[in-house]
Amino acid sequence: MQNTNSLLKRLNYIKSIVNSNDVIFENLTLFKNKKAVLIYLDALSNKTSIGELIIKPLLKLNEPITLKSVRKNIYSPALKEMTNLLEVIDDLMNGNTILIIDGITKIFSAEIKSIEKRSIQEPPTATVLKGPREGFVENLQTNICLIRRRIKTPNLKCEYLTKGKFSNTQISLVFIEGIVQEGLKEKIIEKLNMYDLDAIIDSSYVAKLITENKGSLFKQIGTTEKPDVLCAKILEGRIGILVDGSPLALTLPYLLIEDFQGAQDYYTSVYHANTSRFLRATAIFMGVMLPAFYVAAQIFHLQLIPLSFLLTIVNSIKGIPLSPSLEMFVTLIIFEILNQASVRMPRYVGMVVSIVGGLVLGETAVNA
Repeated sequence: MQNTNSLLKRLNYIKSIVNSNDVIFENLTLFKNKKAVLIYLDALSNKTSIGELIIKPLLKLNEPITLKSVRKNIYSPALKEMTNLLEVIDDLMNGNTILIIDGITKIFSAEIKSIEKRSIQEPPTATVLKGPREGFVENLQTNICLIRRRIKTPNLKCEYLTKGKFSNTQISLVFIEGIVQEGLKEKIIEKLNMYDLDAIIDSSYVAKLITENKGSLFKQIGTTEKPDVLCAKILEGRIGILVDGSPLALTLPYLLIEDFQGAQDYYTSVYHANTSRFLRATAIFMGVMLPAFYVAAQIFHLQLIPLSFLLTIVNSIKGIPLSPSLEMFVTLIIFEILNQASVRMPRYVGMVVSIVGGLVLGETAVNA
């Protein structure tokens, strides 16, 4: 079924695989009763453009229907010719419009899509006072456009992969040739080709596939929603990974120090940026070490706690039938519950929960 001029045979083969109500088969009668069929997905195609660029020119054609005459009269800039029906079906599932003409071996595929997408906005996870406020969206081509606008060099390369048995998701590796570490691109592609997933819905799927040490508690792949940050990392020799359908870009290789950087650090003075990074590092150190220090001091080394503060602690916990370690564990669990509740609840309810939780915790801290 790969090569045949019969319209009916090719049509029956395609229908046997893509038998769905949203796949439109439109019959056309061309010059001298030549039969043709136009196939497209109802949800992904621009019907107005299909009529203007394909149907109208073909119906007005007043010469024998040949490969040359059809190619000359279809106005789509992204026009492909193919004979393999499996490739034709892949193009159809990607939103392309397929034209099959009786007696012509070649099948035409025109990229005339109409895909709804979110407008470019500032990402909620990386708001800044200085610098660009553009953020990645769920459309791969839009995201690549945002990068191309900032890095205007022929050395910027985009290498595409298609992964996912059912999703056929496009993945793009973005890097600058001559700056990127040699062999890094090939290593990433090799890792991706080791797995055969049913679908890739988000960039987090890709992150799990290419992670070196899957048992590590530490982050091994960088993430960002801002094009300017990704461009800065690409210029430092990293590879950016963009996934169609995800606004989150991945960066490799990744260093732990990157977690102490902010999107605004690129646009402030070196003293302000370094001070902010130092404060972030200090806050993380305190968040990790203080609970453990409190439990260790209260159980094993009471002399480390000032006497006045120790008396306050003893008076505040004398009615709590929990050990210091269990008490701290429960406190951290409550913090995490409040965090998850504020993220998952509806916006207005989440604001109330955050405010009430902050007031309760603040009141407790002041009393202590």
